[in-house]
Amino acid sequence: MRGGAPRMGIAGSAPRVATTSKNCSAGTYAARSNLAPLNRPVTSNLGLQMQLAADRLDETSLAELGLEARQLLVADDISTLSLRYGYALAFDLAPADAIRAEVASCLAEVGATGFVQTGWENPLVSYFKPNNNGLFALVECSAPTDSGASILIEIIVTWKGAEAHATLEQFSAAV
Repeated sequence: MRGGAPRMGIAGSAPRVATTSKNCSAGTYAARSNLAPLNRPVTSNLGLQMQLAADRLDETSLAELGLEARQLLVADDISTLSLRYGYALAFDLAPADAIRAEVASCLAEVGATGFVQTGWENPLVSYFKPNNNGLFALVECSAPTDSGASILIEIIVTWKGAEAHATLEQFSAAV
């Protein structure tokens, strides 16, 4: 989320970069990918997550996650998006179903019917200050819609022990 007061992240920690956006509904989902040799799905209490190789935690590599998630979303390949990244707020729904519902809610909120292939901004990667919650980085990537507004995609990267994981955290209407 961009601008404004800091938004509280998972477990109440604030990202280092302040952001603003509005959740479109109560849903959010978790995912996985394979951009690097170690990027593979693992199951956790959040559902599927992408395991990241230790050498793929730099800003450029993490920005690639946002680019890939946006590409899959705009291509309406929600099944692959959910398999690669999961969805942190899927709750009792299948991640793909929860993503579809969340994205539909966001599109309706901004008066859009779909996404456009132009006006893509580079993803924003911000790193959390050292913390005990395992929060490592936040990747934010906007997907422009046919109404001129954008939907913000957020991916959270966590670190525990020697492993890092990426999970699709939420979608929101960028304001």
